[in-house]
Amino acid sequence: MGHGKLKMEMIRDEKTRYRTYKNRSKGLKKKIHELSTLCDVEACMILYHGDSADGPCSSRPDVWPKNRDEVERIINRYLNERKKDDRKRTLDLSHVFGSTKTNVETKKLMEKNGKLEGRASGAGIE
Repeated sequence: MGHGKLKMEMIRDEKTRYRTYKNRSKGLKKKIHELSTLCDVEACMILYHGDSADGPCSSRPDVWPKNRDEVERIINRYLNERKKDDRKRTLDLSHVFGSTKTNVETKKLMEKNGKLEGRASGAGIE
């Protein structure tokens, strides 16, 4: 038999909440480790919890992998890739109007040159 439906609300009892946090964060770490290993992907996880092993309201995060340099490397890679994507996607109106204006001018010049070339070649045939 499966478990009953869990109500999604904060657990009021501090000890129960902390125990649940520890168990679930351990499960998440196991899952992210499995994902990283089995699928050959880089992954990291950062959790902040008001009550941690360092005492209540600790600002120290719970991270996976434990190697801080590895976490920073993965985060920096993500930020750099995001910057590249933002540059690809960013297109303000000046670019749109500028490229449209250039395309229109180019088309007019090509038409003008085509007409001139047509006249010149037509004049030589007659």
